[in-house]
Amino acid sequence: MGNKIVVDADACPYKEEIISLSEKYKIELFFVFSHSHISEYPRQVKTVVVDNHKEAADLAIANLISKGDLVLTQDYGLAAMVLAKQSLVLLTNGTIVDDHNIEQLLFFRHSSAKNRKKRVRIKGSGKLTQADRDRFVSALEGTIKRMMENSG
Repeated sequence: MGNKIVVDADACPYKEEIISLSEKYKIELFFVFSHSHISEYPRQVKTVVVDNHKEAADLAIANLISKGDLVLTQDYGLAAMVLAKQSLVLLTNGTIVDDHNIEQLLFFRHSSAKNRKKRVRIKGSGKLTQADRDRFVSALEGTIKRMMENSG
């Protein structure tokens, strides 16, 4: 229980930071990505390659995790599945997803999808800064520490 980190790796901007912290805390690390995003990673990173189907990575992650594991993603739908399996979720913006904020995040996802269908253009978040990286690393390290406390 609570012994691995699973990363929705296709669009994850913090792979090196995640690898570094998994090594520091000696936690098993999995990167799940579609074969259109294959990259080379250090040997200690286990990779799960899925086809390019829209939900393939989400389903692979949901099948890979156990209670207390940590999933890193930007996908609110996947976050809801992960919470249902009693695993931890950290978004790549450093937000911890839990039972208190998942409904709001899913509503935002639904509203965004409706706007995209109407071709309403919403400006993206912009280029990542060092402050963004620092915020994510701090949130990840704190979440790893909590995960380890709860599994021990």
